Amino acid sequence: MGGYDLIKEGGGILNDRKRYGLALKVALYVEGNFSKKITLKSLSIQFCTNRTTLSSSFRERYKVSVYKYLTKVRMDYARAKLVSNDFIGMDELAESSGYSDRNNFSTAFKRENGVCPISYMKLCNNIVDIK
Repeated sequence: MGGYDLIKEGGGILNDRKRYGLALKVALYVEGNFSKKITLKSLSIQFCTNRTTLSSSFRERYKVSVYKYLTKVRMDYARAKLVSNDFIGMDELAESSGYSDRNNFSTAFKRENGVCPISYMKLCNNIVDIK
């Protein structure tokens, strides 16, 4: 079976590589642009594909949805900022983390981390002070 046959049949190795490549490109885009508004629609336009292909390719590769991955990237950034010496304030942190306002950010943060952002910051600072 030649390369043409793989393309003609629409499956096989070539299709898997394209899907893997698409998922990787989406992940890199999310990591570099998490502070912007990102939707499946905007990603599908950005990568010239449909939402279903984008979602299934991403989930197949990373075992989570694009939305969950985006949330993880945003929360990793927020947690790092909360415990750093260059904390920028809650409104600025919400915006730089990709949330429209501090209430949406605080709700998402508590849902993902079990505590509100200020409690997380205080808890981490107490742990650091003990050392």
